[in-house]
Amino acid sequence: MGLSLESLAQGAASAMAAPADRAETANSFLDTLGVAHAGWEEPVVRALRNRYGDSPPFAEQRALLHATSAHALDFDDLQFSSLAHVSAVVVPALMAVMDGEPAADKEDDLAVAYLAGVNVARWVGEALGADHYSAGWHATSTIGPMAAAAAIGRLWSLPIDQLKHAIALASCQSAGTQRSFGSMAKPLHAGFAASAGVRAAELARLGVTGPQAPFGEGGFEALYSGSPGPAPMDPAALRLDLARKAYPCCYCGQRLVSAALDLRQALGPLELTEAREITVTVQAGTLLPLRIKQPKDGNEAKFCADYLIAAALLDGRLGLDHFQQGSLERQDISVLRGKIKVAELGPPAASIEDGVVQARCVMRNARVIEGKAIRHFPGSIEEPLTQLQLREKLLSCFGGDAGAVASLDAKVKKWLRAQA
Repeated sequence: MGLSLESLAQGAASAMAAPADRAETANSFLDTLGVAHAGWEEPVVRALRNRYGDSPPFAEQRALLHATSAHALDFDDLQFSSLAHVSAVVVPALMAVMDGEPAADKEDDLAVAYLAGVNVARWVGEALGADHYSAGWHATSTIGPMAAAAAIGRLWSLPIDQLKHAIALASCQSAGTQRSFGSMAKPLHAGFAASAGVRAAELARLGVTGPQAPFGEGGFEALYSGSPGPAPMDPAALRLDLARKAYPCCYCGQRLVSAALDLRQALGPLELTEAREITVTVQAGTLLPLRIKQPKDGNEAKFCADYLIAAALLDGRLGLDHFQQGSLERQDISVLRGKIKVAELGPPAASIEDGVVQARCVMRNARVIEGKAIRHFPGSIEEPLTQLQLREKLLSCFGGDAGAVASLDAKVKKWLRAQA
């Protein structure tokens, strides 16, 4: 079945959640709500709170606020098939229309609604292909509105015609480019997408109609990727292809950090002071978003390759504190950055996960030390975070408050009918 409004709506309407899906969905909610909590005091979020308050009265405003907070630290998950930060859009959108607490007697299954939204993002992402991202679009804000609208429509058990209109109306609100990376606008992309999804679902429920055929020849795929063509889609096949980050920076920086940490282990902190030159090799085309050369703040530092490498090499970790102003002003990081070169090798990548990343250090005495070739990193689809790693991440997001983490875990499992 090719991508069409009918197929997307039918796929969302027929979604089901197996026990394993509920467990993974619970992890997605924990991860998203945890990083949203950590992002609550970021400047862009404070600006929204100043405008709308901490508890805005309208669902659109709540979705804007909390989705922006979820993406503010760039610590949220990434869906590989769409390259969208899909949970940062879908989870806050669902929570916004529920006003923070599910009402099981009035609404459909929350886990199923999440799965419906995430898979609509996957189906659209697969139809657009790699050209969408390489052209400079930010999939979080182009695909995200449709994912959020589909999730809310399923939560509300909208009739299939209204569900189709919700997705169609959301497609009219797709926007946002990678030129925003490193600025406050990037986290706002998630907020705009969640808010657009809420708006589209609410309007569809009121009887507002959207375009009957937004996809196909001359439609969404052609305009946003330049290569429409057939997009095989099996509405019965649901999948959660999510990478949950171990490090609070751009997804394309995750392997750089892993390679730096591996090299540090090979070197030891004392030998690092004797380093003359550090080279990190990557496949050409896998670092597209890492455009920032001289970061002025934490937002920009998340997209600066040599900053990420230097911080990880020096401290043996990369945490939220590395994106505060004090860390950006550290002299030792500045000095080490001057010794780091990132080299792109080989033919242009078809995917941001192509090839391997490897760090190599030449010492002052000309000795060469190499780290391992890193293909996958902690948090990737192939090497997912363990429950212990996820808990450690949540503790960092809640400032070490184990009670807050336990409370959130209990709430999420209750909401999603997941096993404790």
